[in-house]
Amino acid sequence: MKFQQIKRVLHNPKAVFKLIFTGNMDEVKKTIQIKENRKKMSNACKMSDNLLQQNYSIPEIIEIISKEIGITKYPIAWYCLVRTNKPKIIVETGTSMGWSSYMILSAISKNKIGHLYSFDLDDSESVKNYGGVGYMVTESLKKNWTLIIGDSKEKLEPLLKKLNRINMFIHDSEHSYETMMYEFTTAWSYLGKNDVLCSDDINHSKAFDEFIKLHNDEIDNLIKFEEIERSTDILFKRPFVSYLSKKT
Repeated sequence: MKFQQIKRVLHNPKAVFKLIFTGNMDEVKKTIQIKENRKKMSNACKMSDNLLQQNYSIPEIIEIISKEIGITKYPIAWYCLVRTNKPKIIVETGTSMGWSSYMILSAISKNKIGHLYSFDLDDSESVKNYGGVGYMVTESLKKNWTLIIGDSKEKLEPLLKKLNRINMFIHDSEHSYETMMYEFTTAWSYLGKNDVLCSDDINHSKAFDEFIKLHNDEIDNLIKFEEIERSTDILFKRPFVSYLSKKT
């Protein structure tokens, strides 16, 4: 083990515990990586709050922090929207590792109001190897979180009917035309005036653009931005992200 690796292990009690009791360096590396990623997100939250207080716009904050810290843009956007709008009920589909969940729940904790409902299929082997869906979320943040394992096409509408009203919806599950259009259309009727609809990967199908055309008169403050370069760009298009407000 190199000196820098030893230093990183010694500064992480959980990693030390795993090294002593399992001797499994892969598990130690995972523990270190999770801690470092959480630190990046925590720093992004602090920087966002500072820039919001200085009256920077959310698009400006997204660009500044993403370049400074080197993380994807969409969790920064969701954090700023939650801190600014203080939504009571947030629903997201496609939790995966939990980058966005962590930052949304951090914003909820600081707002002292709100609850996040997250959906995922739990079928990613890479996510399972790190601890399962939402493994980035710390225990202290989970009190304002409900994680639902299952297909959004089966479980989303029953939840929305139960909640009756939501204040923010985020699509980041399967990016097929059918799934995206279903989620946008279903969530839209449960959002009220000034509530927010968000989506990652809007350019992976025609669903988002068609949805915008259908509801153009009801939409305000439409923002779009391109994501940072990621390894998945080899397989997919460089993602575009968007959020908007419901005007009526």
